[in-house]
Formats: sequence, C-alpha cells, structure tokens
Amino acid sequence: MKKIILLTLILIASSQFAIAQQAIAKIKYEEAEEAFSTNDFKTTVLKLDEAETLLKATNPRIMYLKILAQSKIIEKAPLNDYKILENTRQLCAKYLKEYESIPNNEDKYRDVYKASEALKAYPESKVIFFSIKQLKKQANTYMYVKDSLDYPKALKIYTEIAELGDIQAKAELGRIYSNGFGVEIDYCKAASYFKETADKADAVGQNGLGTLYKNGYCVQSKDIAKAILLFELAAEQGNEEAIYNLGDIYTSHLKGLSGWVKIEVDPTKAINFIRLSAESGNAESQFYLAAIYDQGLYVPKNSTEAIKNFQYSADNGNSKAQLSVGYIYYSGLIANKDYVKAIKYFRLNYEKEKENSKAPDWLYHIYKEGGFGIIKDKEEAKIWLDIITIYYAKRGMKMIK
Repeated sequence: MKKIILLTLILIASSQFAIAQQAIAKIKYEEAEEAFSTNDFKTTVLKLDEAETLLKATNPRIMYLKILAQSKIIEKAPLNDYKILENTRQLCAKYLKEYESIPNNEDKYRDVYKASEALKAYPESKVIFFSIKQLKKQANTYMYVKDSLDYPKALKIYTEIAELGDIQAKAELGRIYSNGFGVEIDYCKAASYFKETADKADAVGQNGLGTLYKNGYCVQSKDIAKAILLFELAAEQGNEEAIYNLGDIYTSHLKGLSGWVKIEVDPTKAINFIRLSAESGNAESQFYLAAIYDQGLYVPKNSTEAIKNFQYSADNGNSKAQLSVGYIYYSGLIANKDYVKAIKYFRLNYEKEKENSKAPDWLYHIYKEGGFGIIKDKEEAKIWLDIITIYYAKRGMKMIK
C-alpha cells in the first residue's frame, strides 16, 4: 500500500513539474515573439532554444518562428555563420516535410517555403562558404587596416560578395561610393546600396542613408526628420557614427547653429546622445559635452565634468579642446593655475593650427610672466612674440602687447 501511495505521489509531482515546465516554456516563447517584433533576432533564437530545452522537444510554432528569426540573421550576414545557415536549411526541410497538412497553416507553410528558396542563393558547400568568408575578411583589411589599405581591391571583393546577397558587403559598397574611396564619389549609387541595407535593418546602411538625407545628396531634398529617424535606428544598434551624427545635429540645434532647418529638440534626449558619443571616444562630442557643462546649457554648470571632457577631447587630438584646456590652466578660472600643463596644451594646439592658432598669445605671456611652475624665459617669450608679430602683420593688424 505504501509503495502505491509513494508511486502516486511521484506521478503527481512529475505531472506538476511537467505542467510548470510547459508554463515556463510558454513564457519563453512569448519573450521570443516580443524579441522578434523588435528585430532582436538573436534573442528570439535564444528564447526559443530555452523553450525547446524545457519541453524536451520542438513544435510547429517554435520551429516556424526560429526559421524566420534565423533567416533574418542570415539575410543580414549570410557569410558569418555556416552552422546557422545549415541548421536553418535543415529546419526548413523538416517543417515542409512534417507540417504540410496542419489545418489553417497555409500562410506559415508558404513563408517557410520562401525562406527555403532564399537559402539556395547561399553557398551549400562548407569549403566554398569559408573561402568566401575569408575573402570578406580580406576585403575588410583592405578597407580598414591602415598599413593594408587598397580600396580598389576592397571594391572588387565586396562587389563579388554583395552579389551573393551579403547585406554587410552592400553597406560597405555604399561607404565606398559615398566617400570616394578609390572611386569617384557617386551619391546615387551609394544611396541605392544604403537604401537596400537600411531596409534590412543594417546600422551602417541606416547611418549612410541618414547622412545623405542630412546633406541632401541624391535625395529629393534635405530631410532632417528622416535623417534623425535613421540615425536613431542605427544608434540603437550601437553604431558610433550614428551616435555622433545625432550628437552633432542636436548640439547644433541646442546652440542655435543649424540655420538651414528647424526641428523641435528635446534637450534631455539631445544631451544623452552627445554623452553617448563622447563616451564612445568621439573627440568632437567630448568637446561639445564639456562646453555644455561649462556653459550650463540645459544642465547645471559643472566645472569638474567640463574639465574632464575638455581633457578627454584634447588628449584625443581636438585642437579646440587643446586651446580650451590650455586656457583653463592659464587662467585659473575653473582649475588651479598650472603653467606647465597650459604650455603642453597650447603647444599641441599650435602644432595643429599653426598661424591660425591663438596659443602663441598665451605662450608669450606665460614665458614673459613666469610663475606657476615656469621660470621667466625672455628668449622663449621673444620666439612667441615674433610668431605673433608675423601673424598680425600678415593680416594687416596692429599687435597689442
């Protein structure tokens, strides 16, 4: 009797556990659907895998959604992962074989058939797949590695790969033609590539097409609203160029610098994009962010943040920031006077700007006055005075000592 009761309890526990597993699997499937609706296809597949693990099996709904999600991943970059390409082929074949007769399944069956046909455009042989993938790697080297730049070779390889349907290769072709890398600039050809890739949610394509709308190249007219929309879509995927473009647009509008177009700007949103761009290491955005904190533009003034971001920007080669940091340490307005640091950044600015630099004025006064870590140096002061004199003479201006 005790054995029967124990067995019954085990069966009940097992049943309850199975029900719980099914409930969790359903939640995972719903999370996969939500991820798919936001074009997060990798998360979609991950959640579907978790659902299958819980169920210890698959079903038509899971398989259908996984085929669609993996097809989207492949569509964007068919030469990235042979395993997912082959797996999707197998799933399509299984679905078409086993689920043809499911009631009211005609539309889904048709979708899977279309996905299966689309996969025929990609290499079936593993050897061919990896040889093409190696070509893509080589093209990227020709395009981006400083010591190996060869734009004509990159163009040739990207064109071959793009013909196989690779979205990333098409986006790179858009970059080549929009920037004139080894070819004459052709904004219309670039627009064609960018449009096709942007429609496939490729961040490079979205940013490229946004840039064309921003500047009015090979589009009906400048359209800042479309540009911002495309930049935001690319920025959501982490595209640094798009983040900077948004920061640039929003900064210009916050400062009233745009002139050619009027848009409503949410200062909080604008500053957030400028900050994101600055954090990604963009020197210009770091300078903008520093100026925002220095001026208290839509945020409380914050000298610490201003100095920090001016410093980042200056160290990243921004000449305006170099002059600003030099003046900060020369003037002592928002930091302790430090002529040693001031000289360092004024010299950096002068090396970049030469006769357009305002740094010689301050360098002359530093060596003339001395102090704050620097001994008076009449000879060095005279060097900078001569530079200033020549600068003013070229412009027919009277120098004020």
